[in-house]
Amino acid sequence: MGCPIHNIIGIRSRHTRSAIGSKLRPVIDYHDEQLEYCDASQATESFWDTKAERSNGITHLAVGEDDPWASRCIDRAQRPIVRRAIKSIADALGQGEKRVLDLGCGVGRWIRDLTERFAHYEGVDISNAMLEIAREKHPQHRFSKLENMTVDIEDEFFDFVLSIAVLHHNSYDNQSKMLAEVNRVIRPGGELLMFEAIGQSTDQSVAVFYPRSSADWIALAEQNGFEFVRKTGTAYYILADMVTRIIGSRSWLKTWLGRTCLWFDSILTPLISKVLPERFHIRSLLRFRKVVSDRTAKGIESLHSAEVVRPVYQS
Repeated sequence: MGCPIHNIIGIRSRHTRSAIGSKLRPVIDYHDEQLEYCDASQATESFWDTKAERSNGITHLAVGEDDPWASRCIDRAQRPIVRRAIKSIADALGQGEKRVLDLGCGVGRWIRDLTERFAHYEGVDISNAMLEIAREKHPQHRFSKLENMTVDIEDEFFDFVLSIAVLHHNSYDNQSKMLAEVNRVIRPGGELLMFEAIGQSTDQSVAVFYPRSSADWIALAEQNGFEFVRKTGTAYYILADMVTRIIGSRSWLKTWLGRTCLWFDSILTPLISKVLPERFHIRSLLRFRKVVSDRTAKGIESLHSAEVVRPVYQS
């Protein structure tokens, strides 16, 4: 049986508490009893195909929220943080014709920021619908389909791989496979930048959402041949969550007051990221570098025989 997600009438957002405090965060739920027939890759692909169809090619609508205003606010919150990191990495890599891979490129949300600093851009995504829009909007660039967590790209081709809010929408096993593939296509000393969800999902059977703690993300990347450089934690809905906890409902977010609050949150997020206490983090920007030592290279060869790092949470 094929994956039924395209036939789902509605998607709602529920909220669970993260593993690192009382912070509330959204988790996308699909309501369809047949979802159990989907494997993890099919569920993720169908999730983003649906998002692409609803976006009508509008870049900021291709993020995970169904509400256009919330999507715009998330894009506004992410962009300054990611831009600073891209600039820092480009400066660290130095001059020359540098190549960048946009892993989970979607409709091409980060193309402008990346092509300002890198001579060669390529995008890959699991969603054919996303790729169709990307190719139409940016015909000058190459876009490829991620098949079975692999891409048709030669070894050690890229200097930098960007992955923004991608891995946490893939199963824990597939996260490791994707990082192993990133290791294959990135040159020794090349850099990887990930922006991922922090915490835990309470119902993996229906949520296309697989977060980890920051420590787990770092351990997974290190297992796949990367060394940790630095991290920056952040949150999306600081003011909105405070009001929601007081009111006890999220329905107010659809009012003009709620939308105003979300807009202020999107401005506040980049400003406080460096000083926000870790217990409030719901996302983490993680920077890694591919290791080059012989000892680590030998370890990479045995990755597929090693046990995948999986998050362990108290029930």
